[in-house]
Amino acid sequence: MGSFNTSLGGGFILVGFSDWPQLELIFFIYILIFYSLTLFGNTTIIALSKMDLRLHTPMYFFLSHLSFLDLCYTSSTVPQLLINLHGLDRTISYGGCVAQLFISLALGSTESLLLVVMAFDRYAAVCRPLHYMTIMHPFLCQALAIVSWMGGLMNSLIQTSLMMAMPLCSHRLNHFFCEMPVFLKLACEDTEGTEAKMFVARVVIVAIPAMLILGSYAQIARAVLKVKSVAARRKATGTCGSHLLVVSMFYGSATYTYLQPKDSYSESKGKFVALFYTIITPMLNPLIYTLRNKDVKGALWKVLGRSTDSRCVFLSIPEDCGPRASPRLSTTVRVGLTRAVQFIETKSKNKRLNKIELNSKTDDLGLLEECCEQCLNTFSSANAQNCLSLLCKSKAMGSFNVSLSKGFILVGFSDWPQLELILFIYILVFYSLTLFGNTTIIALSQLDHRLHTPMYFFLSHLSFLDLCYTTSTVPQLLINIQGHDHTITYGRCVAQLFSVLALGSTESILLVVMAFDRHAAVCRPLLYTTIMHPLLCQALAISSWVAGLVNSMIQTGLMMAMPLCGHQLNHFFCEMPVFLKLACKDTAGTEAKMFVARAIILVFPATLILGSYAQIVRAVLKIKSISGRRKAFGTCGSHLLVVSMFYGSTIYTYLQPNDSYSENEGKFVALFYTIVTPMLNPLIYTLRNKDVKGALWKVMGRGIESR
Repeated sequence: MGSFNTSLGGGFILVGFSDWPQLELIFFIYILIFYSLTLFGNTTIIALSKMDLRLHTPMYFFLSHLSFLDLCYTSSTVPQLLINLHGLDRTISYGGCVAQLFISLALGSTESLLLVVMAFDRYAAVCRPLHYMTIMHPFLCQALAIVSWMGGLMNSLIQTSLMMAMPLCSHRLNHFFCEMPVFLKLACEDTEGTEAKMFVARVVIVAIPAMLILGSYAQIARAVLKVKSVAARRKATGTCGSHLLVVSMFYGSATYTYLQPKDSYSESKGKFVALFYTIITPMLNPLIYTLRNKDVKGALWKVLGRSTDSRCVFLSIPEDCGPRASPRLSTTVRVGLTRAVQFIETKSKNKRLNKIELNSKTDDLGLLEECCEQCLNTFSSANAQNCLSLLCKSKAMGSFNVSLSKGFILVGFSDWPQLELILFIYILVFYSLTLFGNTTIIALSQLDHRLHTPMYFFLSHLSFLDLCYTTSTVPQLLINIQGHDHTITYGRCVAQLFSVLALGSTESILLVVMAFDRHAAVCRPLLYTTIMHPLLCQALAISSWVAGLVNSMIQTGLMMAMPLCGHQLNHFFCEMPVFLKLACKDTAGTEAKMFVARAIILVFPATLILGSYAQIVRAVLKIKSISGRRKAFGTCGSHLLVVSMFYGSTIYTYLQPNDSYSENEGKFVALFYTIVTPMLNPLIYTLRNKDVKGALWKVMGRGIESR
């Protein structure tokens, strides 16, 4: 691309990723997402460490410092990168560049030393557990944190001073922020002496800490292997494993960047490695500590108002939930269950409990045993009832047996409680991206005159459908994962089923219309504007919506006529295959009618689309111009990819027999077509379509032709 022809007074040009202009929009979107997650995750860790008394320990004191470092480190580089990716001005003043270099070096060096301190903390906890609180005194913790910060500042001061003393021969920095290896490439004179001094500083701040950490973990491994308790081993491995994973990511990338000779340093590779340790690692750190640490997860659920020991659901206890059910449980649980039943019968003089409150969702029998022991030790009838309910909830006792009036319970992902926090975070992110992406497509189709064509008219309808489809299911799912109440009224469930079927059916018909539009554009280019008249486009769009509504009315009416024998829907929203599992009678006749409706709304449209694309391929192969072929395949390829994702998942869900339908697999497939596909559709059309990208850059005030 060559260097910019810019006149600067003592400043620099940050080249960034301008050598790959086709990647800049992708980078902008993903870096913005990752930066937002970094801010959210690390701020959450800091807040939890302050708010929850259980986290007022040395480990979480240092972890909050690590999160604060990550916040500062990413904020020292990422906003500048986003501005450069979005704007035309890639310059940075000399003072700003030196300040950025000093800050990034200081924060990186401090993190290196802090990781050693955290390793020492884990060593004391595992190898000296009886003296841990004496060793890790609050004053020592504060002193170690201050020493880490001071050591980082001193190292940064030394290396920044050495850089400022070097004469530089160019203003062009082939990087997205001011980093030391890039400055060494710009030096006008032999830098062996300066490099030697810097190498010593880097060894002190990178290599020696890494060796100390390895030594401490060797001692930890020896101590853990001597522990006989499997639970204790697992706990030690869990807390240390999180720290070791963070250490590996940090020192791996830092060693690659700072401890290799200047001559072998690749600026292009360095940029992508820098993306890892400036954006990815700070984003992953909170997830690593959250997913692998019960204390942090417990504190998070507590703040969200959902403590793991207070998720209340009302159950009807089956008759065999007592000593007669005990052969299915372990010895400890069996004894606890028998004692609980006897205790309750003695205190309340009731031979059977009809309704008790369930105070946990966990399926972990170890936790059930512990809870039962604690309950019985309190000699409280209420606690003994809670204990019995916990035991009856275990997997050995079977599924829910819930009595609700005219409503349903959406089980969702409660069978995998360890996944719920992960799913909540990712679904929330994907839903936000879906709203942003599809709203952007609709807005661009209205704002840019170049997109006032039949193709983008139908594309805006598709985006509106995706917005409505995800909004009809995802908010309910997020509430169920985060909240106490998994119930949904009969009326709301029917309304959700009707909406989902109507929107899904409309999308199926609309994809046929879009295939017809592409067929007319490629196979009848001279008559395209005549064929795809605005009135015809509006008529086709209206027909799609009407057909979807009619299909939904038919299938929802058939479902409402079926007698149902349960209230538990093993899904995260009200979907037809799950209702068929609840039917009290033979549903062969109803299924046959539904199959005909689904064949009309899925198989027939899919066949028409395949036929139209067969004609399109034949027409494209006759085109002699390579650019013409590429343009035709580009516009049609986006639509074909969307078609494949939509029909692949819906055919799997709706066209297989009821007996072979797996509810657990169905939930994860449904996640794909309710969340992932609507999120990907805008990206597919944006990344593969120059018109949409051009309209987007124009709205952002950055036309492609202005580079």
